[in-house]
Formats: sequence, C-alpha cells, structure tokens
Amino acid sequence: MRISIAGLMLTAMLAIPAAAAASASPLAGYWPMYEGKGQVVHDISGNGNHGRLGSSNSTDGRDAGWVRGLWGIGSALQFDGNDFIAIPDDTSLHQQRLTVEAWTRRNGSPGQWKYLVAKGGDGCEAASYALYSSANGGIAFYVFDGKRWWRSPQGSQAIWDGAWHHVAGTYDGKSVRLFVDGRQVGAGTPFSGRIKYEQPFGEGAIGAYRGSCKLTLSGIVDEVRIWRAALPVAQIWGLINPGLRREPAAPGLRTDQRQWLSP
Repeated sequence: MRISIAGLMLTAMLAIPAAAAASASPLAGYWPMYEGKGQVVHDISGNGNHGRLGSSNSTDGRDAGWVRGLWGIGSALQFDGNDFIAIPDDTSLHQQRLTVEAWTRRNGSPGQWKYLVAKGGDGCEAASYALYSSANGGIAFYVFDGKRWWRSPQGSQAIWDGAWHHVAGTYDGKSVRLFVDGRQVGAGTPFSGRIKYEQPFGEGAIGAYRGSCKLTLSGIVDEVRIWRAALPVAQIWGLINPGLRREPAAPGLRTDQRQWLSP
C-alpha cells in the first residue's frame, strides 16, 4: 500500500476549526495531488493554499497531466513543459526557516533550470526559494536574499533514472542543504541572511518558475510539502515513510523497490 500522511492530516483538519488547524500544523502547505482529475489541487495543511492547473479548463477527468502516483497508487501530475500549478501568494509560505520537499520521476535529465517547486519570482533572476534542475542537469535547492541566490550543493543526473526519488531542500538560518532519497548531498552552503519575499511576482508554482522567463518542467511530481522549519533528514524520512525503514536509504537503493513498502 502507499504510505502517506495525507489521510491522517485530512482527518485531523476536519476535526478542528480551520484557523486552529493552520496555526497548530507544522506544515505551511501540503499538496498530495490525490484528485486525479480537474483543475484544483488542494492544500490540506489547513492554510487554504489551493493550487490551480494553469493548462486547460477541462474538469471531465481527461486532463492530460493526471497520471498514476507514487509507487503506482493514487495520482500525480505529469508536466509536459507547458503546464504548472499556480499557488496563491500567502504569508504562511513566507518562512525564514523551512523545508521544501517533493517526489519526482523522469527518464533522463529535463535539462538546466527546470523548476519542481518555486515561490514567487523576480524577473528572470530568482524565486524566493526553489527546488529545480540545476546547472549540471541534476537537482538543487536555493534561497534568494534579494541580491543573490544561495544554492545547495548539486545532486547528480542519476536522480533522473525513471524511478521515483524524494528530494528535499532546507534552510535553517545558517546553511542551505539538499537531501536526495534520505541522504544529504555535500556539506551544505553557508548562508545566514534572510529570504526575500517582496517579489515583483508573488504567486508560487509547482512545475514551473513564474517570473519573466519560461523554466517549466517536463516530468512527474507528487506529494509536495512545505514545512515551517528546517527538519533534520531523519525526521523528514520518518514523516514520509512512517512504519518503514528508519535509517536513511543505502547508497544506490531505488525508492521504488518493494522493500520500502509495508507488508
């Protein structure tokens, strides 16, 4: 079975008022993409940051972007280089300590500077923070202070092998870090400034950068979450995979292998 905290989170949110749920939740945004059809992509964090597909207006279940989700269960979105999910600007997403995570899948690198998750946009310069395919065609995370962007060490193109992989970027006020399948890439990039959220373009996006240049992704994305803190990798992995292996993934272990699933 697919392991996700989406059902538990949704049950908890329904049991308490929305305002209380939002203030109590460590999540700033959570888009599990369980819909499987339509244009609305629900945020179940309690903050109401519901996204909308920016491609067609179809709601009849034949949307080109909806495909099988993580491990073949549920749904995910396949972006073709023209689609994206627009995320409204909201202060709940303006965190100075944060974790941004997603599952992704693609056979072959999408190329340079293709965005999985982005918050805002300053012309063709930078988002406030983003997970994207970096200059080496692999994967990276950055934050932007208004003058320059601070990028994590880059993950390799090995992530684009056709299997599901988990990526997470964190900023704790001291370092910008990237994690791939439960392991940190490099030692982090030192930075102790503030993320700038006063951008000319405020909307966020899944599958694209929404500034003045087109940097849209061709690939599949599922289970996007933004947290209000820089979570340690062990905690990230535990939250993603409750009841599964407790240690980080061994080198070379593919996250679509069956030993990751509960009996």
